[in-house]
Amino acid sequence: MAKLSNLFENLKKLSNYFICKKYFALFFTLLVIQPSFAQQISLKGKVLEEKTNTSIIGATIKLKGQPGGTATDVNGNFSLDVKSLPVTLFISSIGYKNQEIDVYEAVPTTIYLTENLNLLNSVVVVGYGTQKKSNLTGSVSTVDTKFIENKPFTNASQALQGVSGLYVNQEGGQPGNDVSTIRIRGVGTLNDNNPLVLVNGIEYSLKDVNPEDIESISVLKDASASIYGSRASNGVILVTTKRGNKGKAQLEYNGSLGWEKATYLPDVVTNSADWMTSRNQTSINEGQPVVFSDEDIEAFRTGTDADLYPNTDWYDIMFRTAKVQNHNFRVSGGDDKVK
Repeated sequence: MAKLSNLFENLKKLSNYFICKKYFALFFTLLVIQPSFAQQISLKGKVLEEKTNTSIIGATIKLKGQPGGTATDVNGNFSLDVKSLPVTLFISSIGYKNQEIDVYEAVPTTIYLTENLNLLNSVVVVGYGTQKKSNLTGSVSTVDTKFIENKPFTNASQALQGVSGLYVNQEGGQPGNDVSTIRIRGVGTLNDNNPLVLVNGIEYSLKDVNPEDIESISVLKDASASIYGSRASNGVILVTTKRGNKGKAQLEYNGSLGWEKATYLPDVVTNSADWMTSRNQTSINEGQPVVFSDEDIEAFRTGTDADLYPNTDWYDIMFRTAKVQNHNFRVSGGDDKVK
């Protein structure tokens, strides 16, 4: 009887074990599967322009720091599914300032975007007039007066140094002839590779333009220059000069002062007597008679007669440290008819 009682007791424990195991498995299954059936939270709203209260089409709405997202329809409406709240929405649209908002409840939200005036109101020269950057297609680089002023440019072409897609090389420094070689996006043809330069709509040379008179420079590099036809195959550089404004006359002065020197000079003989002695030695080595007499060499060396025997160090004269100064004074003004 004791053995039979022990058998029933063991069967009872085994039965309880399987029942607990069954319920544990069921609980574990529900725990794993339940999140997949979790209900998504739908956030709906509308994106409007702040000033005009009009709908913004194509604005991007996404969770901050995460890829994907959605865009507004033709009426400015959007719908975005999220797993939980609160969330931070990141809203962006071309021509408008980016915005971030925190959402705590699933209620319709109206979002207002502010126009980015610093971008949309930028004006560049294109064709035979001007156009807002927001309406412009094509590759255009602009150099404005803020970049040009307070820089000691001696030639207008120097103001183009550093413009993207532009090669500018100043080969020489001869006064009045220091215009640079300009190439827009490399060499285009086998003949003339120079871009078309227009100053206030008229073909002109950059070397004849005073840098102090430049208001802005626009460089047209591709299809935006097509309005000028075949002459624009190597690009177009459009220069707009300053004009007076309506009102009182304005006086403006801009000046610069500095010193410049050669950074490197070849090691050459600059004394006439030394050069004459070396030249005679060269002739002797070649089996030829000397070119200069000892009397002439001594006359150049002593310099007793500077008019007949000048021993001038031309390197020292031509490449000495020199002072460079530039002064510009401008008077501008205008009324309803004249500027």
